[in-house]
Amino acid sequence: MSLFVEVGVNLQYFKKRFGIFIDEERKGRKISKEIFIEGICSFRQYKRYLSGEYYIPNDKLIMFAERLKIDVVDLFQKYDILHNHERSNLMNCFRLLSQYRYSDVYKIINDINPNALLSDLNVELITYLRIVSKYRLNIITRSSAKAELMKLIDYKNCIKKQSLNLVELNVMMHVAMIDSEEGIRASTIKMYNKLIDINKDIHNEASIVASLYANTSHLLGYSGEYSKSLEISLLGIDYCLEHKTLKSLSNLYYYAALAELLSGKKSEAISLAKKSFYALFLENNDNKFNHFKDDFEKEFKMKISEILV
Repeated sequence: MSLFVEVGVNLQYFKKRFGIFIDEERKGRKISKEIFIEGICSFRQYKRYLSGEYYIPNDKLIMFAERLKIDVVDLFQKYDILHNHERSNLMNCFRLLSQYRYSDVYKIINDINPNALLSDLNVELITYLRIVSKYRLNIITRSSAKAELMKLIDYKNCIKKQSLNLVELNVMMHVAMIDSEEGIRASTIKMYNKLIDINKDIHNEASIVASLYANTSHLLGYSGEYSKSLEISLLGIDYCLEHKTLKSLSNLYYYAALAELLSGKKSEAISLAKKSFYALFLENNDNKFNHFKDDFEKEFKMKISEILV
């Protein structure tokens, strides 16, 4: 069973949110609600379509399309285009979040009306992004952020599920990060166990998945779980190479190197550290390179020039 629900047009989410899309099209054409639904459905039934309580039957969908003076196939295509645009904006927010640009994320999502989003998953995504950016900007406290995140996915029941969507797994990751700030490692172990369980079934945005492996490895190493940190790093490296993504590859190699170093295996650690810096060369990020260089020289007690020739 796949861990992730695709962020694209999923039938369940499509049916539930399509009524809102139809109503936005009606408003855009300045058609009154009375005229729009006349002879098609009652006000009560239309309200149920908008709330997602009921799906719009095909015969009524065709009639709504006729009222909008648009072919039903073109209507579906327009929905798809708008939905993909939503997804693109939210994925961009994920990238900004990974770059610690919390103010930019907060500004973007505050300009988005969650009630106009075309899928429930996107509503959950924007809620997740809002909670995290508010926490990182010190707008809400650590305890409030954790409580809101856990409520968003029903955390206690979520960790028991065999299949998780993009939001659920990222929330689990962030709860582990918040707990680690207080020296609590139980949620990090839960994250580790989940990644081990579903490693072969992860299908989604490769850069986001790679960062999940990297963050989990980092938290495990921080908690002194060096063997687990190495295990997750190696799985993440395999994932990055298989999906041809550089995102987090240098981090994964470096966390693996640290795990080996702190386990007393310096030669293996140096070999992995070299690969980390080679991956950094490909990223062409001077600030990140200098940060890794300083950390390497501190942890390994040697100059970077001794391993890079």
